[in-house]
Amino acid sequence: MSVESMSDDVPPVPTPVPPESPALRRATSGSTPLPLNLFVDEEEGSKGEAVDNAAERIARWWLRASELYQLREKFRGDEGRKSLSAVNEAMGTVGKLEFSQAGAMLSEEGVMGAMKTILRLCARDVILDTFPRTTRSPRAFLSACMIIHHPTWTLNDGEEENESDSDEAYMPKMLLQIASKVTLVATSGLLESVEGGCDLKSFTAAYNYFAFSRRFLASAMTAWRKVDSERLAVSIVNPYSQTFAMLCVAEKGGDKVMEGNAKMQLAKMRAAMKKLVGEAKCKSVLGEVEVAVRQTMEGAFKQEEEEKEKRAKKREENLKALEDRKEERERVKKAEAEEEEKRKDFTQKFFMNMSVTNERLCHEIILDPDYKIPGLSDNMKKVFWDRLVVSLTLPTQVEMKDFEEGSDVQVRYGAQGAFYSGKIVKVNRDEESDGDDEEDVQTKWDNTTFDVVFVGDNAVQKNNLVNFICGQIIQFQAPVRNKKTAVWIKAYMEELKEGGGAAVTKLPKLLEWVFERVDETQKDIANSHIEMLRPKLKENGKDYERERFDKRVEEGIIRLTNTKLFLQGGLEFLAAGGFDSKGGQVLLGCAKRDPVATLMMVAASMVQLLRRPVRLDTPGYETYEGGIPETLLWDCKKLADMRDAMDAVALISTMVTLLRQVLARNGYREEGSGGGVFEEIQKHLNILIKSNGVRLPDLEAFLVAKAKEIVPGLPEAEQESLKHIVRNSVDAENAVFKLMNKRVDRLVFESLVFMKKEVWGRDGEQLKNKITASGFKGFLGDGGLEKGLIGVVRVFKHTLEVHQVHYRRAILETIADHLSE
Repeated sequence: MSVESMSDDVPPVPTPVPPESPALRRATSGSTPLPLNLFVDEEEGSKGEAVDNAAERIARWWLRASELYQLREKFRGDEGRKSLSAVNEAMGTVGKLEFSQAGAMLSEEGVMGAMKTILRLCARDVILDTFPRTTRSPRAFLSACMIIHHPTWTLNDGEEENESDSDEAYMPKMLLQIASKVTLVATSGLLESVEGGCDLKSFTAAYNYFAFSRRFLASAMTAWRKVDSERLAVSIVNPYSQTFAMLCVAEKGGDKVMEGNAKMQLAKMRAAMKKLVGEAKCKSVLGEVEVAVRQTMEGAFKQEEEEKEKRAKKREENLKALEDRKEERERVKKAEAEEEEKRKDFTQKFFMNMSVTNERLCHEIILDPDYKIPGLSDNMKKVFWDRLVVSLTLPTQVEMKDFEEGSDVQVRYGAQGAFYSGKIVKVNRDEESDGDDEEDVQTKWDNTTFDVVFVGDNAVQKNNLVNFICGQIIQFQAPVRNKKTAVWIKAYMEELKEGGGAAVTKLPKLLEWVFERVDETQKDIANSHIEMLRPKLKENGKDYERERFDKRVEEGIIRLTNTKLFLQGGLEFLAAGGFDSKGGQVLLGCAKRDPVATLMMVAASMVQLLRRPVRLDTPGYETYEGGIPETLLWDCKKLADMRDAMDAVALISTMVTLLRQVLARNGYREEGSGGGVFEEIQKHLNILIKSNGVRLPDLEAFLVAKAKEIVPGLPEAEQESLKHIVRNSVDAENAVFKLMNKRVDRLVFESLVFMKKEVWGRDGEQLKNKITASGFKGFLGDGGLEKGLIGVVRVFKHTLEVHQVHYRRAILETIADHLSE
């Protein structure tokens, strides 16, 4: 009789009892069974042995049947049936959820408790017990459905599969996925067996398949974990080698701080790898890495020493050549000494007792070759002179009290508005004498006594005053301005002769012009001095600025806190990969004090500074923690203007790109000069964005009008779609806007790194080519992007030349702090 021939006819007794027989009792007893030859004769040995073996097989079959019967009863109970149902339902739901949601659902107490109940009801499996506990736990069993439905996140840590994976990693992964699938099918089959009549035959097949799936899953998971641990260990090797290289650099340079931080990081990585692959393999792999890195670094150090020796040897050769020409050498040294003495003398005289204002003026002159001293705005001047006219204008007479003797009044002598100041000497209070007064006034009027005495003499005096003042102005001002001055004087004198308008308005006009000319002359004198001093400032100003800055740092007046935070922004950007995923190499070069790496580090920090959410010329921003770096305090306005240009370029490029997409899907094809159309649109948008009072709806209307002009008959739906996408283009999370911002950032970074000449000279063409290659040709010559780039490149070059020592020291400290975190 076999297990397959059993049916539900087995009597439902708690513990089935097999037929009584001595052999069966011996086979099933708890003690060690006695040999059968003790109970039979020798002639009956062969026959008795066969009977005994048959009895043992029947006993084993009966015990197995009893065990399966008891298991079936357990799973048929409420506890087993409900647990199987809950686990199957959870497994079916996993495929409909995201990875994080599925993991949270499987970790719930109800699902985890049901899984524990199922495993507790199962019979003990001696073979399964040989596998690690973590591969046969409830959590490991439930992870099968995560492996099936979310293999990328479960097996690859969220990364797409790499086609170059080795067979050693590929086969265990495939076996684990197959085992997971078998586990899900076996669990579902066990539930169907329990719920579908549950005859012992079907239950036996389902349970055996379920037990096999547990063994299969545990075996596959054990193999996968071994391969995965090795993969994780390999991923540690690269950062370990970089950190060990920094340790070699620190040991070579005697930097104890960096050496301690590097050793701390290496110990952490070594402990993590030891946990993954074991102490022996960890020691072997990392030992090989250390040997290879040390050999590489020693080779680099040796090459550096050889370069130093070559430079020293070349220097000695040059000195020897100079010694052979002793007279020429002495002459050169004497000339250099005289030049140095002149420079020191000039520096001492020009910069002696200079205020911070003069320091900043020197800074601006060095950075801007066209710098001029600004004057007052026209609005401020107009307000002043308007108030002066009002203060000099006497009130008109309205009431009788305004006509008292001794009162100052307006005396008219011509058309409306023509008056001069007069004083009332007598008030006629007798109506009988009105006629005499009228006759006296009429007589004076007819004889023009009034005009001659009160007007003629004043006009002559005014003319003399104007001629004297204008003559003095012409003597002091630059000859190139004399012609313009003479034209104004002639027009003003003719206006005085005509006598039109109130007299009080003539004097402020003259005074305003005089003060403008005086201010203009002073600025001309100052700017001419600046032009004479500019070559000396360019030669000595950087040394002076560096000396004053270093002195303030030594005295503790300036602390480079914000400068370190400024460089930390660049370090974090490079540590994340930078623009070309080579940020790690730049950091390694900074640790080795490579000047090119230092330049790239400061350039990356400058780009991150420009991208800060706070406007850089905000009053008081330099006092904030993490505000303007101390090395760039005088360049806030230039940096803020550059940020405005960057934002405008990114926004306009985004809008034009979206406009192209809308036009393209409506049949527009760019042919011939099609690109010029969009460059013109860029220029118009740039003008609109810089205009006051222009809002987003105005930009939408402009783009819709241009779209209708390019594609006549553009459907209303497409017009509304264009408005909608333009409205969304200002969103910081917009994909196109993000892309344009990255392009602008890269353009700024490359301009800072590669523009090594004066950008306002020959390099101007190189800058234009770089802007064009970045896709921003439409922004050339608009006074925004190109001008802003020139300004920020000048600032970048100047700050590197003045503060290079502070930058290098701060970079090393920042890298050390980063490694110690």
